[in-house]
Amino acid sequence: MIQKFITRWEQRKDRARAVFAAAHPASYKEVVNTVLSVLADPEEFDWPDASKVTEIDHGHYQGTLLYVVPEYGYQPDTFWAVAVDYGSCSGCDTLQRISEYSDDPPTDTQVDAYMQLALDVVRGFKQISGYSYDETCEDITARQIAAETPAVVPQTAVGTVSLPLTPLEFGVVVALAGIGLSAMTNNVEVAKPYPAMLNTPETEPVALSAFQTLLDALAQQGAA
Repeated sequence: MIQKFITRWEQRKDRARAVFAAAHPASYKEVVNTVLSVLADPEEFDWPDASKVTEIDHGHYQGTLLYVVPEYGYQPDTFWAVAVDYGSCSGCDTLQRISEYSDDPPTDTQVDAYMQLALDVVRGFKQISGYSYDETCEDITARQIAAETPAVVPQTAVGTVSLPLTPLEFGVVVALAGIGLSAMTNNVEVAKPYPAMLNTPETEPVALSAFQTLLDALAQQGAA
């Protein structure tokens, strides 16, 4: 489940109830569209774009429908998907069982059933690309550094300086110093600097300590 979807659904679910009370949804796509229209506002970034839902159906009389929706914006890199099983009759298809093929306005019992179906859709959404906005920038960069950055030994113009710095400390030092990697070193194997990690209670002491270590080591190198 995606917590921000659940939270917003609980805040706005009366909107969906009004839609289902007005008429029976004709398809699962209508149910999904109703859910998405409740979750997202037009032009709201970091949320699904309800106007761009894609339905994938490789079944026949029964099977699984897959709905994919991008985040709002140009060239989105985050998508969400939800799978919905369907059948060929009211005995094996939830939507047909609820509607009972009726043309009459939905009863309260039917509206409750549609709301439960919609809640199942909300709970079923999975993020299939991009990164979770439940993570902070600091969480993401720390995870990337730990996974991607090899050991670092800076090469200076006067020789090799072996410093007792972790990759995290060295990345913070480079960003804190405010100078480019090429200006500081001749050969540094590091994925990228991560200035987003600066100026936080967790990283500031590490940065200052590591920066002082670097200065001390360079002073010793020069004296030698």
